Amino acid sequence: WRWRLVHDNGNIIADGGQGYASKRNATTGLRSVKANAPGAAVEETED
Repeated sequence: WRWRLVHDNGNIIADGGQGYASKRNATTGLRSVKANAPGAAVEETED
């Protein structure tokens, strides 16, 4: 599992930098980013 922060224009502006063994761990990493970037939109995709 991986997470990416994608700008409205489609550019990837951040990613987890690693793969996660589970979706739960990836979600925990993303929550950390969200806590440090309040107000940023989050969209889940099926890649």
